Amino acid sequence: MTNIGLRWRSFWAARIAVSAALAGVTAALAACDPTSAKMPERNPAEAGRTMTAVIDEVVRNLPRKPKGHPEVGFQFCDTGLNSEKQVRPMANDPWHVRYNVYSVGSGLVYSVSSYAESEQVFRTLTDRLRSAGGWELKDVRLTSGAYGGFRGKKNGVSVVTMTGPTGPGGVDGLEATIRFDAGCFKHPHA
Repeated sequence: MTNIGLRWRSFWAARIAVSAALAGVTAALAACDPTSAKMPERNPAEAGRTMTAVIDEVVRNLPRKPKGHPEVGFQFCDTGLNSEKQVRPMANDPWHVRYNVYSVGSGLVYSVSSYAESEQVFRTLTDRLRSAGGWELKDVRLTSGAYGGFRGKKNGVSVVTMTGPTGPGGVDGLEATIRFDAGCFKHPHA
């Protein structure tokens, strides 16, 4: 094949790859677009209670005490396709969410002395959550093939773990983090 043929083939391969990536991004954004029928409407009180129950289950099964108990947080779900509007909170919503489109999430952190210690804590947590039942859990592998934590889901709440340095240049040691995300929802009053 000539150089021109190879360049043309590379051009189209790259174009197809970019188109596929953009299609995935567009589909993800459409799920959070308040004008899309795909975005679920959900009472923030229900979303918050579900998130709290999942967090409490993880904390109960964590073999290490986290730095404080994580708080459930709500924020405007900005996809770039919607605009923020204030709505009347639901009567039974203890969080008083006023966003027309909101996301709900949380996180917890604890200190570890090494990546090996973090792996041990995450593996123990994974085993305990599997025993508790109702979880979809998968190990995360780093590009080197080493264990990198886990991803999981229960009752619509995604859980992701990671370990990394803390402080400038990692001088303060290592922290293990567990993030909780339930996604975006349309407020019933929107």
